[in-house]
Amino acid sequence: MAADEQSRLVTCSSLHCKEHIEFDANLLQADVNPIVSCPHCKLETTLFVSQTPPISSPQFHTWTEPSILTLPPVKQMEEKIIHQKKCPFCAEKIQSEAIKCKHCGETLPDAEQVGSVLGFLGFIVFLGGIAGVIYYWRFFDTSVGSDFGRINNIGLLQDRQTGVIVSAVFSILGLLCALFSQHRKNR
Repeated sequence: MAADEQSRLVTCSSLHCKEHIEFDANLLQADVNPIVSCPHCKLETTLFVSQTPPISSPQFHTWTEPSILTLPPVKQMEEKIIHQKKCPFCAEKIQSEAIKCKHCGETLPDAEQVGSVLGFLGFIVFLGGIAGVIYYWRFFDTSVGSDFGRINNIGLLQDRQTGVIVSAVFSILGLLCALFSQHRKNR
């Protein structure tokens, strides 16, 4: 910024949280709607600016006139808003509807596909956990032969207890995973 220029501060509402964003109008260019990070909600928002009136005197003042900012109709705003996400492979920002990353060229996983695979794997882990609980509780033999007949081995009893607990934890994790994928699918 040149020494004779002074900041002309203007405000614009965030498209997400509706809070006011203050920025320097000197940084704007004609016919450009800059995308900035909202200091309140931390989401990217577009600043909609019509045209900056010419400044007639070299003596600048703080610019707070709302006439510089005019929001276009809602349909035009929806067309100009670009929803972005990060590529899971290279972490660059891409459009949320993208199928292939323009930076690294990787094909992005479909959210529905990931959710259904997660649900299926959760169900399989749940069934495996239940099968483990049944096996350790009912069929795991804790007795050993001795001169006095069959007696329970303390080490094998501990193994059975550990097997039941670990299997129960796996069944709970599998159930939570399956329920989480259903919740994501219903959103």
